[in-house]
Amino acid sequence: MVEKKKKSTKIVIKKKVVVEKKKPPTNAEFASLDGVFNDACEHAGTRATCRQAGKWRRKVGVAYRLHTKTLHKVEREDGTFKILEPKNKRR
Repeated sequence: MVEKKKKSTKIVIKKKVVVEKKKPPTNAEFASLDGVFNDACEHAGTRATCRQAGKWRRKVGVAYRLHTKTLHKVEREDGTFKILEPKNKRR
């Protein structure tokens, strides 16, 4: 009688690596920590609140509009500045 050899089966257990995803800061944390946002709010004459931070992140609001307009300044030869309006974007 011939004995059959059993095939050895290897069980491979893959280890799951748990990576903790960093949550984005809340609007209140963002309002207190982000320097550019705080400067833009100061320039716009508004307070840096969590409501304004939410608008900033959605790219709307007074502080964001004034901030983007100041980024598009062009100096003329006579020393004055011309503010270029951003192109209309499709939504």
